[in-house]
Amino acid sequence: MQVMEDSLSYEFSVEDYIKEIKRVSNKGDEKYFTIPEKDIDIIDYYEIGSDDTLDRIISPDKMEVRISFNSHLTSNQNSLIIREFLQKFVKDRFGDNFSHRFTGMSTLYVVMDENLRTSQYKSFGTAFLVIFLMMFFICKKKKLTVISIIPNLFPVVATFGVMGWFKIPLDVTTVMIASVTIGIAVDDTIHYLVWYRRNVLSGLDIEASVVKTALDVGKPIALTSLVLCMGFLVLCLGSVIPMRLFGLLTCLSIFFAFVGDMIVLPALLICFKPKVV
Repeated sequence: MQVMEDSLSYEFSVEDYIKEIKRVSNKGDEKYFTIPEKDIDIIDYYEIGSDDTLDRIISPDKMEVRISFNSHLTSNQNSLIIREFLQKFVKDRFGDNFSHRFTGMSTLYVVMDENLRTSQYKSFGTAFLVIFLMMFFICKKKKLTVISIIPNLFPVVATFGVMGWFKIPLDVTTVMIASVTIGIAVDDTIHYLVWYRRNVLSGLDIEASVVKTALDVGKPIALTSLVLCMGFLVLCLGSVIPMRLFGLLTCLSIFFAFVGDMIVLPALLICFKPKVV
């Protein structure tokens, strides 16, 4: 368990405290840093211990004990590996005879990360469903609605692909990129499709409508994307690395959203030729 060995720096429990008292009672000799063989000796060492220390590691009714592990500050991924290892170790060693609960800042961060991911997955799914219904209300046709969803998913998939390529973890900050991106991309998609429908209904064929729509809305979409990119790039000037990644990746996803609306969407419209009502 290399991650466990590299991260763990200090551990302390009532067992270590009894060992320390025994060693001190024997002039600090390291060979006495052991648990006494006789129960009466353990009771004696316990009674001469400091109440302040004992109250922090064992409950007054002697039914609960606290085992502390101090580890080096590491990523949530390593903290999760350590937590899973400890859970398996405790279950294999004690079974169902004892109950346990993990606490501390490391556990708090891991739980927060898991809850945030779950909430972001749910919010992304809800946003996707709402956007699909909204696009169907605008497009009036299932085929055109499905085509309109693709450029909204394209920046999310492309950004996560870049993250996987460069091995950027999905943490508390980067997990929010999907929800932010789809909310930004759908605005330009609606803008494009509204003008595309107007051009088709005016009598132009699909190819001509795509070209005219690009001329009509290409500049506003490009300027909007540029302003958003510059705004999120400001986060790269900060000192917090996760916020730097969030700003850079969100900027990248906005660029992919622009590509999806101005290249992928027109190509799909020309290829599949959906009907417009």
